[in-house]
Amino acid sequence: MKVVSMEALVRRINRKISPDLRLKKTRYRHPVEGFSRLWVSLGDYHVLNISRNFIVRHHVDPEELARELGVLEDDGMSERAFREKMEAVAESLA
Repeated sequence: MKVVSMEALVRRINRKISPDLRLKKTRYRHPVEGFSRLWVSLGDYHVLNISRNFIVRHHVDPEELARELGVLEDDGMSERAFREKMEAVAESLA
């Protein structure tokens, strides 16, 4: 099993998809209460057409998209997924 950082995964995806498209992390500030409207609309990651300046896809899971594009092997996992798996193991042992 190979663990790939999220930054590396995003770079792999951006090299693979069309030159006009970019996978971007949504930049937002959490308001005091609740979620920002930008995050609710776009999710953590979205695909942007940079030449026409519009959102092509929202609420994108980078790991799922990487598998779809063939840039992440079947036995590979993102750093986030690995961390979640280890937290689940730690909770089961506690």
